[in-house]
Amino acid sequence: MAGFVRELERRAGPALRLEQRAAGGVGCVVWDAALVLAKFLETGAFLLARRHVLELGAGTGAVGIMAATLGANVTVTDLEELQELLMVNIENNKHLVTGSVRAKSLEPLLKTLKDLTGPDTCVLCCYEQRTMGKNPEIERKYFELLQRDFELERIPLDRHDEEYRSEDIHIVSIHRKRAGTAIPSLLRIYFGRLERARLIRAGPKSIWEGRESRELLGAARAKQGKSEQSKNRKYLLHLMAGITGFPSTRRQKKSRNDGADRECHWRVEPSLPTRRAQQDI
Repeated sequence: MAGFVRELERRAGPALRLEQRAAGGVGCVVWDAALVLAKFLETGAFLLARRHVLELGAGTGAVGIMAATLGANVTVTDLEELQELLMVNIENNKHLVTGSVRAKSLEPLLKTLKDLTGPDTCVLCCYEQRTMGKNPEIERKYFELLQRDFELERIPLDRHDEEYRSEDIHIVSIHRKRAGTAIPSLLRIYFGRLERARLIRAGPKSIWEGRESRELLGAARAKQGKSEQSKNRKYLLHLMAGITGFPSTRRQKKSRNDGADRECHWRVEPSLPTRRAQQDI
């Protein structure tokens, strides 16, 4: 099959030579996002020597091979029909590799990320933002699903390579959510039904007002160990204020005579015309 070579310069040493194909789909050419991410790795923002790196949707293998030249042990993955092109590019650049690189086929993406990541795994996602057709909706849905299990942090543009950067090409650092964030994620689903709820000051004890509020709290607390319920209640309420974005939130500080801040407690109060009697739970 006819092909053409794309050279990718490196900061030190000879350029990478990446074989491309004139036909065969989107995985057969070096995309701009691949160039941006490969050059970002050269900035040294992440130390790659002797690290295990997995590239998903590798295409020509540009990013994975660049990581291998920086000392990483790399597995580049894509669909079965792209394996031959990956092997060609690995062979063409193996004299530049100081780590290791091999090719495999893996799919689908989200399940793969969940299966292969642990608490110390860092995922780097680089993509070009597109505004035509269904692309914006697909992008929104992808990141919405991703955030169920992962924390996302966008790498600022000024940390990209000085030359290989673009305002519409983004790099996102992705980590698995810690165990402590699982309950707030669950509560976000419950609180979606309380659109008019707001946080108010509860005084010396945490009180959740209203029958619906108490029922939802009971469902959430059932997911926790009993020994954790008491100490987590205030923390969860405080954290949920940021996650759910309640439109009516006010925080007030009260001080004792000595000026020291009192411990802050919160309750959830549905904005009903007639409030039910307060009940401790």
